[in-house]
Amino acid sequence: MGMEKGEGGMRNQAPVFAHLFRIPHSAFRSWLFGRRGDMVWSAIVIVTVMLPLASLTIDIPRYFRLSGQLSQALETTGQGLVNTCLDMGHFEQSGQVRLVDVCLYYESGALFILNTQDLAWRGYQPLLTNFGYNPSTQRLRVEGEGTLTVFFGLTPAITIRRSVESRVRMVAQ
Repeated sequence: MGMEKGEGGMRNQAPVFAHLFRIPHSAFRSWLFGRRGDMVWSAIVIVTVMLPLASLTIDIPRYFRLSGQLSQALETTGQGLVNTCLDMGHFEQSGQVRLVDVCLYYESGALFILNTQDLAWRGYQPLLTNFGYNPSTQRLRVEGEGTLTVFFGLTPAITIRRSVESRVRMVAQ
């Protein structure tokens, strides 16, 4: 709002919006700050405060669900790889644990897909990014990621990366 100097001192000048809608200054002010203007302020509060808060109450649990289930799927995939790809012939002859490389390549994707079906159905887009077995340290590492969108899908997707590393060993009973 601007002030304009007239003969009797300062007088109010109608805001720019009032000229656009041909509303007198006093009517515009009473509409904006009166009972009718309550809806304008309510709409501003809902759009700027309440919608982002509502989105966060939905998206934060989704983030933690994806993070936890992705870690669990990677652990299960690693355990499945050990169970499926263990070279039993080599273990019986030498007593050393060894995983078959070809089996690791073929089985890793299938096991990961099997363990993340529920995440894919919920739209999280899980992906197995890397896996590796180091025979000298007998460690198996499985890495994966999942993406989710927040704020009602209006923002870019967030990628969550997780990795699991475990030692492969045989325990005599």
